[in-house]
Amino acid sequence: MPTSFAQGTVHADGSAKEPPTASRPTHEGGAVILAFHPVARPKNRFTVRDRMEATRWMDEADAHDYTRLEFDNACETSGHEPGDYVLIYARRASWAAWGIASHENGLTLWNASTGLTIGCYPTMRQALQAVAPVAP
Repeated sequence: MPTSFAQGTVHADGSAKEPPTASRPTHEGGAVILAFHPVARPKNRFTVRDRMEATRWMDEADAHDYTRLEFDNACETSGHEPGDYVLIYARRASWAAWGIASHENGLTLWNASTGLTIGCYPTMRQALQAVAPVAP
């Protein structure tokens, strides 16, 4: 019996056939295997993974006195579109403590009170790890 993989089917004799499509079963049982290829980060947009990582981080962030995230998009009518960003708020604060913005080369973390850029990171997880705890 052939073995099916997302890349195609390999038979016991080593021969292979083309990858399956959604309309063609991969074996006698009729199951269909679909290949999902990674999608590149959208230019200036958070991915679903970015949003999930930020939300997951908030579950732990309460211990550091961060209590709120706000996602937004800096879309302007001028045609220039800076992209998605998230603001991070400390407990009982009216103004954001940190911001993370998406751009075509990754994510930029900045200190919202000083405007100082802390660094650029390839993933949301790495950007969030660079957020300092709230000062006592």
